[in-house]
Amino acid sequence: MIISRHRKNFTSLLFFLTFSIFVASLFCSVLKIYFLDVGQSDSVFIITPNGKTMLYDAGDKDEFFDYGEKICKFLWQINIRKIDIVVISHPHKDHIGGLNTVLANFTVGKFYDPGFPYPSSIYMELLQNIYNNGIKYILAREGTKIELDPRIEILILYPPKNLVFEDPNNNSVVIRIKYNKIAVMLTGDIEKDAEYEILNIYKRRKELLEANILKVAHHGSATSTTEIFLDTVMPEVAVISCGLNNRFGHPHPSVIKRLKNYGVEIYRTDRDGTIEVIIDGEDYKIRKFLPKDKDVIFSR
Repeated sequence: MIISRHRKNFTSLLFFLTFSIFVASLFCSVLKIYFLDVGQSDSVFIITPNGKTMLYDAGDKDEFFDYGEKICKFLWQINIRKIDIVVISHPHKDHIGGLNTVLANFTVGKFYDPGFPYPSSIYMELLQNIYNNGIKYILAREGTKIELDPRIEILILYPPKNLVFEDPNNNSVVIRIKYNKIAVMLTGDIEKDAEYEILNIYKRRKELLEANILKVAHHGSATSTTEIFLDTVMPEVAVISCGLNNRFGHPHPSVIKRLKNYGVEIYRTDRDGTIEVIIDGEDYKIRKFLPKDKDVIFSR
C-alpha cells in the first residue's frame, strides 16, 4: 500500500503533538487543594495532576442551610462531575452534614471512614447511602496509602488500627498529601491528646509528619495545635476553617499567637473565603478563589 507524503507528514505531526501534550502533562501539571468556605465547619477538595479527585469532609447542615449545596455548586463551577474518593475525618455533623447532598449529585468511587461508632441519625443515613449507592467502603487506618495519582503520595497517618480514644475528635482521620518537595497535612478535629499519640507513633519517622501547609485542627480551638506538634510538623502556612464571628471564638487567640511565634503565615476561610493552593511539586502559591476565574493573589 502506498501512503502519500502529505499523509505521512500529517501522521508525524499528529504523533509529535500527542507526544508533546503527554510530556507537558508529566512535567507541567499541578496539584490543586481547595479549603472551602463552609462556615463553622470543614471541607477540603483535592484535584491531582492526572485529574483524579478527593473530598475530605463536607461541611454542615441544619434547618437553615445545607453546605452540601454550596460544595456542589463549587464543584460544578470548576467542571467536576465525579468524585473518586471521599474521606470523612470523623462523624460530627459539621464535617459530614453536607455529604448526603453531595452523594445525591455526584458519582463517588470509594469512601474512607474512621469507623468510630457514633449513633447520630445523619451518620447512620450517610452509611446507608454509601451502601445503597454501591460505593466501596474502606476503614481508614494508619499506614494506608490512598492511590489516586502515581505522582502524589497520600498517606493516612492516623488513627491506628486499634482506636485509642473514646471520642470522635481524637479519632479523626489525619492525612498527609505530598507532591515531590511539598507536603500538606489535613488534621480533622484532633486535639492535644491525639497530637501526642501521633508524635509517639512516628517518633522514629518524624519526617512523615513534616508539612509545608497545615490545616489547623478543630477550627483553631485552644485544645489543639500544641507547640510540640508544631515543632515536628514545621509548617510554613496554616489554614483555619471557621465561621465569621462564630459562637466558639475560633480561632482561639492563643493558637493565633502560637502560629505567629513560629513565623507561620495564616489564612482563614472566615476572612479569606475559599482558599486555593496550587502545587507544582517544587513550590506552591496560595490565592483566594473567586467566581468566574477572578483571582486575588496573596503576597508571600
